[in-house]
Amino acid sequence: MENVWTKIGILFLGFAILSVTAVAQDQDRKAIIEVIEGEHQAFLDRDFERFMSFVDKTETVLWGDGISLSLKGYTEVYNSFKAFIEKNPEPFERDFLKDLNISIAGEKAWVVMERRGKSGNLISKEQRILVKRNDGWKIAVMLAFGV
Repeated sequence: MENVWTKIGILFLGFAILSVTAVAQDQDRKAIIEVIEGEHQAFLDRDFERFMSFVDKTETVLWGDGISLSLKGYTEVYNSFKAFIEKNPEPFERDFLKDLNISIAGEKAWVVMERRGKSGNLISKEQRILVKRNDGWKIAVMLAFGV
């Protein structure tokens, strides 16, 4: 009989661990969506400081479009994006993100999505890789491929 109770206890413990893990992943998923949507909105609004608040502040950050744009490190991203905002201060026309596919592995996550215009036309396919820091999830890699 003791063996049965041991097995029940192990099953209960396993279920509890899975439940806690699922809740933590759900919280991480919500936080990641907030970062992705916040970064996107800040970009459209040309809100430089808010935009940069979503970026990992390390020199391993990588941004690009796979063709002509390649930025490495927080300093280079900061300077390049600041110059872009100064040259293009007017907010962009509203568009939206669609089909967010989020994968989380510990303190790293990646997101693949589409950016679409108001009429639903595809603007770009994009990817973000995020890292979890003490102050939350931050974007470490941003790739955008126009179509």
